[in-house]
Amino acid sequence: MTMIFTELDGTTREWMFRCFEAEESGGNPYRSEVLSPLGLARWPDLTRQAITDLDGNEVTLAASLNRPDYWRAADARGGRVNPAQASERLAITEFNTWYVAGLAARLQEEGATDCRVYRAGIPRWQAAGCSVHEGQTYAVAEIIAGHRVGYWPSPGVPGRLSIPAGPGCHHTIERVAALSRPLAHRRRAWGAAGRFTHCPAFRRQPREESQIRRGAAMRQHLADISPSSFRDPDSWYVQLASSQMYQFPSVRERSAHGGQRPTQ
Repeated sequence: MTMIFTELDGTTREWMFRCFEAEESGGNPYRSEVLSPLGLARWPDLTRQAITDLDGNEVTLAASLNRPDYWRAADARGGRVNPAQASERLAITEFNTWYVAGLAARLQEEGATDCRVYRAGIPRWQAAGCSVHEGQTYAVAEIIAGHRVGYWPSPGVPGRLSIPAGPGCHHTIERVAALSRPLAHRRRAWGAAGRFTHCPAFRRQPREESQIRRGAAMRQHLADISPSSFRDPDSWYVQLASSQMYQFPSVRERSAHGGQRPTQ
């Protein structure tokens, strides 16, 4: 499943790359213990490619890592390493780590003082120390200072804030301003009949899962399809309906009538 990063653009990628190179040249860069010698040798370039390619993300990084010869046969506890699962887990954690580092550095450069933690994807499991940060607002400087501090160098510093909290953590950060618009404004944009649960992305999913993805997913889709992009508000309703992301009765009716309100 693709993680939802609200500000993964060219500028953020530049900051991600700077942060990555700073750690690589710092003398003790993080390395997974289950990567084989070949995997360790290829890891820096694979990560650089995922960061710098405009289409690169945790999915493309996992795909590039998914080779049996990149992984040890067993982990430190003697358990068999599944290359596909290990690739996905490492890719999610590491791409997210550099997204957090890059966006935090960017926010600091732009003068922002705070950021908010949110869950960018649905994990198969979560640690208590990870979930406690969800929805919390922290100082950008605190996020920067906490880079990997909770788990690297091993065993890390227990109790110190680190986003992501460790391998497998799906929490990341976003601008506080991204959530500042009143809910009433969003409802006007969606239409009076709009409801979160009308979105197919949230149908047939546990309530908790819907709540987790609601904020970031809705902001992304509203950014892609915005009323301000159209001179005629009715044309926005047609575009919104054609996206098939929202199934509001009023939208379907307007689309069927060429974007005009149906007459009674």
